[in-house]
Amino acid sequence: MLFTWAMIDVYGLQVELGWFISSSWALQVTTLILFGFISDRFDKKKIVLTCSGITLVSVALLNLTTIDNHYQIGLIYLISSVLAIAIQPIGSSIAPCLYQDENLEKAFKVRGFVNSINMILGAAISGFVISRFDINNTLIIINFSIVASFFLFFGVKPDRSQEREKEEAATNSVKILFLNKTERVLVFVCSLSNFILMPLLSYIVPIKIIDEYYSGTVELGISESLFGVGMIVGSTYLSSKFNKWFGVKNTTVASINFLSMGLLLIVFINSLWAIYAGLFVAGLGVVIYNVNTTNIRCSATPPEMRNSFESIFLAFCIISIPLGLAFSTFMVKVGNIDSILMIFAASISIASVFVMTSRGFNKVSKLSPNDLNGAYAKMYPDVYQKNQDSFGKGVGNGV
Repeated sequence: MLFTWAMIDVYGLQVELGWFISSSWALQVTTLILFGFISDRFDKKKIVLTCSGITLVSVALLNLTTIDNHYQIGLIYLISSVLAIAIQPIGSSIAPCLYQDENLEKAFKVRGFVNSINMILGAAISGFVISRFDINNTLIIINFSIVASFFLFFGVKPDRSQEREKEEAATNSVKILFLNKTERVLVFVCSLSNFILMPLLSYIVPIKIIDEYYSGTVELGISESLFGVGMIVGSTYLSSKFNKWFGVKNTTVASINFLSMGLLLIVFINSLWAIYAGLFVAGLGVVIYNVNTTNIRCSATPPEMRNSFESIFLAFCIISIPLGLAFSTFMVKVGNIDSILMIFAASISIASVFVMTSRGFNKVSKLSPNDLNGAYAKMYPDVYQKNQDSFGKGVGNGV
C-alpha cells in the first residue's frame, strides 16, 4: 500500500507500478518454489531472523541516501516482498508443534484470526501513515517497525522438546504435490480462489464503488474491512461450530460456496450494502476453507517436510493471481463487471464438487488429531517413501 501510494502520488508512474507489482509476484513464486526444496534444511528461527535482518539493512541504507528516483524504492519493495514471502509458510508449518493433540484445530483458528487482523490493521496503519507523513518519514517508520519485528523474533525461544528430528534429505515437494491426490485438489481450489479474490478486492470492487455508485475511499475501506471482519468471525467462532455440527468435509465444501454466494449477492442486489454483505460472506468462506485445509495439510504432512511443502503449496496458490488480474482487466474492456462475477461464481461452485467427491479428503477429514499426524505418509506410502529415498541418496552428490 505504501509503495503504491509513493509510485502514484509522488512519482505519478502508474504503468511502472504495474511492472513492479508483476515482477514482485513472479519473484515471490520463484522464492517459494526454491524454499520448497531447501527451507527444511535450516532452522526456522534463523530463516526469520535472516530475512528480517536483510530487510532492516536494506531499508536503513535507503534512509541514509537521497531518494532521487523511483528505482531505489522499487528495489527495496522487491527485496522486502521476497523476504516476507519466504517466512510466510513458517507460521503454518510450526503450528502442529505449538498445539498438540486436540488443540491442533485451535492452532489454525489462531492463524486465521491473525491473518484477518493483519488484513484490517495493515490497511488502517498504512492509511494513517500515508495521510500524516511524507515519504522520508514513512521510510523511518518502516525501519523502526522492522527493528521491532527483528527483536521480537530474536526473543522467541522455541520449545526444543517439541521439535521433530529433521532429515538431511531435500524433499521434492513439487512432485509430492502433484502425486498427492488430496492436496492436488485442495491447491487447485485455493489457486482458483486467489484467481478470483485478488481481482475482486483490488480491482473489481473499487471500480464498482467508485464508477457505479460514485462513492469514495470511505466506502471502499468499509468494504475491505467487512471482508476482514468476515474472516475474523469465521476463524474465531464459526469454523469450529460448523465443523462440530456438520463435519469438516461438509463445512469445507460449504465454505467454498460461500465465496460464490458473496459474488452473487454483489451481482443480483444492486447496492453498496450488497457489496458489504457479499464481501463479508466471502471472508467467512475463505477463512473457514483455509483453517480446515491448513489444519489437514500441516498435520497430515510428515513433520520433516512441512515447511518445504507449505512453501510449494503457497507458491502454486499465488501463481494464479497475476493471471486473474490480467483476465479481469481484459473482461472489463470487452464486457461488463457482472459477467466477470458470474463466471467467477460458477467456477468456484464447480470446484467445490471436486472437494466433495475427493476420497482422500473425505478420509483425512474424519481422522482424529492423533491419527491425522503424518497421515499422508500412510495414505500415499509410495509417493512419500520414494521421494525421501531418492533425494536422500542424492544430497551428498549436490542434488
